[in-house]
This record gives sequence, C-alpha cells and structure tokens, in this order.
Amino acid sequence: MGLNGYEELIRVQNELQSNQEWEIALISAGIPATILAPRIAKSTQKVAIDFGHALDMILDGEEYKLSDLVKKWNDQFS
Repeated sequence: MGLNGYEELIRVQNELQSNQEWEIALISAGIPATILAPRIAKSTQKVAIDFGHALDMILDGEEYKLSDLVKKWNDQFS
C-alpha cells in the first residue's frame, strides 16, 4: 500500500484499521510515517513502527544520502 504525502494519511490509516490481518506495520514514508505509526498503534492496539530510512540504508549502504532525499522531496513542492 502506498503513502504519498500527508493527504493520504487518513486513507492508509483507514485501510490498516479495517483490514487487521497483519501483526506489525513497518511504515517507511518519511515524515508522514512519524504521524501515522502512533495513530495506527493506538487505534489498532498492534505494533506500528516508523521504519524511517532504514530500508534506504540497507539497500544503498554507503551511497545513502538523506540530504539528497530531502532536497528531492522539497523540489517536488517548490
């Protein structure tokens, strides 16, 4: 399931609440994940982890540059 920005927070939250055939939600969606993870954990009484950029670090290794990702994100909205 995708989460592309703040406007989709409610949609994703509703989907995770209505279909609870999961045990742990790993949410890797930048800043929206910091909002969504605690909401999901509280409303479902399940584990929801803000996975952050951990997957990027695993996949990109030493090539991972958070500042490049932040610039790319900001460029989308300027």
